[in-house]
Amino acid sequence: MIELTVNFYGLIILCSFSIRRLLKYLLYFLLLLIPGHGNCATDKKEMKKRQSDSLTYLYSMRKLIKENDQSAIDHLIDGYKFPSIMKDFHRKNQLLLKKKMGQDN
Repeated sequence: MIELTVNFYGLIILCSFSIRRLLKYLLYFLLLLIPGHGNCATDKKEMKKRQSDSLTYLYSMRKLIKENDQSAIDHLIDGYKFPSIMKDFHRKNQLLLKKKMGQDN
């Protein structure tokens, strides 16, 4: 859970959201999704799919890091269009997540 303070016309509102719930609310207002790689999206269904795919990737990576299952981590990107190109980005994602989880040994 994260806590979010929002200043809305002079009112301060403190809310607790799960990441998924927060992204769901933000997605409602988005008109254009500009990813770090790939094409932009304006279709809400496409945005939701990308959001879901990204969260699944991150949650799976986190789980597999905890389980120390490097083989499964390596296969997380098998379903993507260009896994050979993404290999370096995937490895950097793993290192960053390990560091955030305090497992950067």
